[in-house]
Amino acid sequence: MRHANLQVLTECRPVAADVEGDRVRAMTFDRDSLTVTADYVIDATELGDLLPMTGCEFVSGDENGSASNNQSFSWCFAMEHDEDADHRIARPDRYTYWRDYLPRLTPPWPGPLFSWVTPNPRTMQPNHYRFEPHGEAPKAFSGLWSYRRLIDRSLFEPGTYKSDICLVNWPMIDFLEGDLLTAAPEDRERYLREARELSLCLFYWLQTDAPRPDGGCGWPGMRLSGDALGTSDGFAKAPYIRESRRIVAHRTIDEHHLAEPVADSVGIGYYRIDLHPSTGGDNYIDVPAPPFQIPLGALIPRRLRNLLPACKNIGTTHITNGCYRLHPVEWNIGEAVGLLAAYCRSHSTEPQNVVHDYEGFQKFLDCEGIERAWPEGLNIENGDAHIHAR
Repeated sequence: MRHANLQVLTECRPVAADVEGDRVRAMTFDRDSLTVTADYVIDATELGDLLPMTGCEFVSGDENGSASNNQSFSWCFAMEHDEDADHRIARPDRYTYWRDYLPRLTPPWPGPLFSWVTPNPRTMQPNHYRFEPHGEAPKAFSGLWSYRRLIDRSLFEPGTYKSDICLVNWPMIDFLEGDLLTAAPEDRERYLREARELSLCLFYWLQTDAPRPDGGCGWPGMRLSGDALGTSDGFAKAPYIRESRRIVAHRTIDEHHLAEPVADSVGIGYYRIDLHPSTGGDNYIDVPAPPFQIPLGALIPRRLRNLLPACKNIGTTHITNGCYRLHPVEWNIGEAVGLLAAYCRSHSTEPQNVVHDYEGFQKFLDCEGIERAWPEGLNIENGDAHIHAR
């Protein structure tokens, strides 16, 4: 897509970087060996792929030094239900393996992964989910059909949709058998295949073996639905990645910083510290966090002068990644980084200077409508934010 000075190239992947000293001069992509030179290179990849490619200093994993202890990832899919039809698929080859799979985690998982019983992420007590394709009321940690629902047919004119469309992003498809960040390329591809296989096996379980409220097993009328995801097979185009490589930044955000005012704030965010089970054997870590700010210092590498992170690859710890990784926060980070590159070009400066003299950049953000602070009168009750009128 091309518009004025903007050109968007899809379906291409960075494969090499031309770096001289502390600057990235160009990136090469796998489409016709395309090489792009630029004043600034912004990494918005899910795994922080440009960090090792450019030689940018980074970390991954937990604070105990285990680089491969990262959150599980999931390959989501969408489905709908036709109670008058039989859409059962062929039994996947490794269905028995995944049906009986018991996550090896501490604290322990309450039973097989394919079950309506999982740990409550906040209390670690067994949580009993319901699943009813018709008539289920939406409620967190309760009904799974409505929990990630993309289409609620009751909100449309009768006949518009024959079924709701449910997105499966559930604990049962969290893939724990390998870490994408530290894996060799061939292992990474295998983990991706196995994650899709896990999800397909869960779908087959839903069609055939999953316990129903009426005492029966399975919903044969379940059908994979790709329309909502833009795919032909009902699976998402890419896996859902929860954790990335993280730059070694001018400022690393730890949990003690979350409640502090941030002088160099370039945005705001709010979410619990929410870590899914990890490849190193940790179960959920899910605790409240206050509304927080995004410090400019966490967006700027200590050494490279024109490479910037634009999502969950900023300078956080493994723990604080749990709240900065959420999509609205990523979007705010991406906005701030794009505006930072524009500001540096128009003011003939660079991020390494702005990090120490940020007031002018903040005024620029204010003019662009970027919220940098939460309003006064914001209180927290049971981990939820409320703005009270004054």
